[in-house]
Amino acid sequence: MNLADHEAVEQLEVFVRSPDAPRWFRKRFEHHNRERRRGSTAKANAAARAASAQQPAQDDKGPSRRAFDATVAVETKIAAVRAHGLLWDRDQQNPAWTVREALGHARPKPHGTCVKEMLAALGAVKGPLPRSGGALVEELVLHILHVDLQEFSRNKKGNVAKQCLPKHALDDAAQVWKDYHKSASHEVARKALKTNQSYALLWNAFKRVVLSECGLHVVAAPSQRVYFEEPHARPNGPHALEKEGRWRQPVTAPSAWQPAPEDTADARENAKPRAFVRSAAYEQSMGGLGAQPDFEAPAPEDEDALECPDKGTKSEWDAMWPVEHRVKREACGPAQALRVSADRLRWVTPARGVGPQRRSMPRRCAATQTHARRQRRP
Repeated sequence: MNLADHEAVEQLEVFVRSPDAPRWFRKRFEHHNRERRRGSTAKANAAARAASAQQPAQDDKGPSRRAFDATVAVETKIAAVRAHGLLWDRDQQNPAWTVREALGHARPKPHGTCVKEMLAALGAVKGPLPRSGGALVEELVLHILHVDLQEFSRNKKGNVAKQCLPKHALDDAAQVWKDYHKSASHEVARKALKTNQSYALLWNAFKRVVLSECGLHVVAAPSQRVYFEEPHARPNGPHALEKEGRWRQPVTAPSAWQPAPEDTADARENAKPRAFVRSAAYEQSMGGLGAQPDFEAPAPEDEDALECPDKGTKSEWDAMWPVEHRVKREACGPAQALRVSADRLRWVTPARGVGPQRRSMPRRCAATQTHARRQRRP
């Protein structure tokens, strides 16, 4: 079909304003046709609002297949939170960490505009959206937890999907998240949210990525999966394929003060200086290299080693003072071998005193050797 240029452009503009146009195509069209003049943004927004206001009057084909309403009462969503085994608000009788507390301690916070567009794509809120970022995140988490409890069903084509969330809405929500997370640190999550996959795989990935960013945790262990049919818990399997949509992954609200893998790494790094001081104390107490294993004893660790003001000799000072009370003037070895007679003791005394004279030293050494030979005879 051959069209004139103005007719083709006119049909393209009509398609862009229609609800059948994908969201990414509409955003790309607006980006490429923006006006770079002062006040162009306000004019473009006003024109878009006017076009959206006139769109229902111009549409005489009835509601589009992409139009749906997934809004439910807040009480129903909070009941879904309890069905997950979580607490929405603080309970004096239960010390468990609540969902709202986990959302409040999430770092970094989710992008506000991204949350708004995901809520619009999911059809979670009917009417104006909340203004505060915390309320927006709460609305998104409540809706995801509610949709997660809904069972998967097969449509006329035999595909698995949830009745409260069409496939195109899930694709739009996943695309919104990818549009606002383009850094290299989110590359793994972006690959998991690819749209050309089954509904169940995309929903599990979307739930895991969004809830983890909001401050919750999705347990991915196969033994913890919750099946929609009896028996719900099957820790030993066998497990159905993820694309079949027969189970869901449980969600937990981790405490902000609970040790995390990052805390373990920090503790491991903090233990390295302690190990250095411990090895220095062990070496100094044993006299360095060449110590006898039979006489070695482990030295205690100095808890105040890192507070020593003398940085140059820190290891030496910290290694010596904890073991001063263990140092004793005692002989080492068997007592019989250490017994010395008064005559032998004169050998090590100066000659000017009571020590042996030069002329008598050969005779004394010969007598000692003769005595030693007699002792060795049987």
